[in-house]
Amino acid sequence: RREALKPMPLDEIIRESIRQFPNTTISYGGTQAVVLADSLVRQVFINLIGNSAKFSGIHAVISIDVKDAGEMVEVTVTDNGPGIDDELKPVVFDRFKKGKSTKSGKGLGLFIVRSLVESYGGSIRAGDAVPGRSGTGASIHFTLKKAA
Repeated sequence: RREALKPMPLDEIIRESIRQFPNTTISYGGTQAVVLADSLVRQVFINLIGNSAKFSGIHAVISIDVKDAGEMVEVTVTDNGPGIDDELKPVVFDRFKKGKSTKSGKGLGLFIVRSLVESYGGSIRAGDAVPGRSGTGASIHFTLKKAA
């Protein structure tokens, strides 16, 4: 059984997640948003930052951006890695769907991320760091419900 969703300050969650990657360049400007989630929401950020760091390598530059989107907040995690192939974007969150890279894992990480985001009432999609230009880095966009 999962714990109930409760109001959680997003800034604290993001900063805690960033601290797990002390050797990675991560830019993040802060947010006042409070979202409805549970303690597993940290795994969403740790997984996405971890993927960005892994695929971008030693010169990884990751940015985390939080925007107000009405009843939701939109979070974008962008990196300067090789990006996600266009044909993989729609299926990259599917169970056991792995990239062609030797760095691809078991194909569960992004599936778990999507499952968590959807269990919080949000949605997730993959894009390019520079829209329409595959190979410029990856950009993962997801939404979380604001706490009332």
